[in-house]
Amino acid sequence: MEVGPRVRDSNRRWRPFEAAPVMTTVRVVAAVVASLLACGPAAVAGPPTAEEEAAVLFEHAKALMDASRYAEACPTFERSETLDPQVGTMLNLAFCDENLGKTATAWTVWVEAAAKADERGQTSRAEFARSRASLLEPRLLRITVLVAPQRDLDQLDVRVDGVSLARSRWGTPIPIDPGSHWLQASAAGRRPYWRSFEVDEQSVPPVTVPSLDDPPGPAQKADGDRDGSPRAW
Repeated sequence: MEVGPRVRDSNRRWRPFEAAPVMTTVRVVAAVVASLLACGPAAVAGPPTAEEEAAVLFEHAKALMDASRYAEACPTFERSETLDPQVGTMLNLAFCDENLGKTATAWTVWVEAAAKADERGQTSRAEFARSRASLLEPRLLRITVLVAPQRDLDQLDVRVDGVSLARSRWGTPIPIDPGSHWLQASAAGRRPYWRSFEVDEQSVPPVTVPSLDDPPGPAQKADGDRDGSPRAW
């Protein structure tokens, strides 16, 4: 079930909110090429700009979201945002992430969208994004990563899902999406550590990095892990 309306950037056309036909990525590209060819040689003199590619991806993502294909729509919005950062794209991405149940990711995008809207003087959008973030915040799940005493603590690299966790955030509750996650820790001359953990509304487990004082060797395994290598998920 959708969490709210969708928003477009003012520099991109609005369309009625009825469901739009969904094309595969190949068909999207083919349609763009066909439209350029129809415009004559001048139109195909060079490759499309980043802004043009972003606009095509944005429209495709909207069609996917209209069809409730959120798992495909969200990364398409992300690619559009990377090519041509726009507040409207971020707002749509936040809605998409909410519909996927990625509450922490959606909340982060709402907060970032509000900041970007402020920078661009888009007051109403900034207020809207902040209001959505405020509504979502009570639903956030949070973990606290605790770090056991270490030698040469400044050399310790702690990562959650492959993203480095700043030392200032150790011991501090941080928002996290429901689902499966990985904790990794490493330091020069130490044996690395990793463990998987699950987070849901009924269970937010303690997450602790043990001392890595062991000499280099095969990676430590957390209790319950049967093999010595991370699993892909």
